[in-house]
Amino acid sequence: MDRSYKHSSVCWALVGGLMLTTLAYSEYSEASSDEISSAGQVRDYILEVGVHANRVRSYYNYETYNPAIDYYVSDKYPVTTSAWGISLALGKQYGDFGLIGRVGYQISPDHDRATTFQGVVGQSWQYFNELQRNETLYLDFTPSWRISEQFQLFGVLGYGWTNYDFEVYRVKQDGTGEIQTRYAYSETLNGVRIGAGLRLTLTENVDLGFEVVHQQDEKSSRNLGVPSVQYEPEINYYGMSLIMDL
Repeated sequence: MDRSYKHSSVCWALVGGLMLTTLAYSEYSEASSDEISSAGQVRDYILEVGVHANRVRSYYNYETYNPAIDYYVSDKYPVTTSAWGISLALGKQYGDFGLIGRVGYQISPDHDRATTFQGVVGQSWQYFNELQRNETLYLDFTPSWRISEQFQLFGVLGYGWTNYDFEVYRVKQDGTGEIQTRYAYSETLNGVRIGAGLRLTLTENVDLGFEVVHQQDEKSSRNLGVPSVQYEPEINYYGMSLIMDL
C-alpha cells in the first residue's frame, strides 16, 4: 500500500475521533453530578488521565553501505527497555460502547539504544552505528466495548511522533580504544500505531489497564557520504496503566 495513502487514511480516522471527543466534551461540560454512576456501571461521558508503564521491544532495520570499504550491512537489531508515560482521554459512552480519543507522551529513562558493527578500514578502525530512541508523542482513537461490569475491551488506532538520535562512530584498533564521532544528528520520525487492550474496574474512579501497541515508523534515509545509512524502527509497547476518572 502507498505510504501517503495509508497515512492520510489514518489522519482522517483521527480527525473523526477528535470530532467525536469534542462532542463528548461539550456534553460533559453540561453534565450534573447525578450522571456519575457507581463502579462497573456505564457513564455517559469519559474524561480520564492515565499513568503508563511499558516494556518496550524495538527492532531497528539497518541498511548501510560504505563505498570506501565496499561493505554492506543489513540487520534487524532488537532492543528491550522500559518507558513511562502519561495520557489524557476524552470520549462518549453509548450503552456498552465507548468512543474515546487520547493524547499521550512517553519517555525511556534508560533510553532505547541499538549499536551495530559496520566494518573495518585498513584494520585500523572499526565503524559502528548507534541509534537511540528518546521520546514519543502520540494521538490515539481507542473505541471500547464493556463485556461485563468489571471488564472492557478496547482497540487502538493512532499516530505517533518519535525523536531519535543517530550516530556513526569509529574505534581505533591500536590498543588505545580511541573513539571518534563521524556523523551525529537528531530527527523525528512518525508512524501508524495499532493495538488492543483490556481494562479492569477497581473502584468507582480507578481502572487498571493492559495493552499491546505496535508502532511502525517511517524509514529514515541519509547520504552521509561515507557511509550512506537507512533505518526503519518498529516499536512494540507492552503496557500496564492506572486510569483515573476525572
